[in-house]
Amino acid sequence: MCPRTEKLRIFLLGLGLGLLLSFVICTWVWKLLLAAGLIAIALLMDSC
Repeated sequence: MCPRTEKLRIFLLGLGLGLLLSFVICTWVWKLLLAAGLIAIALLMDSC
């Protein structure tokens, strides 16, 4: 029974870390896009 629970524990740990990593990356990408959009709007307003 122990080896089976060990595999399950490793799987759950990997899944949790993967979700956390994807959340951090997605949040970072979203902030980058938002910042780029704001800068582009500011530059367009300045050129007008």
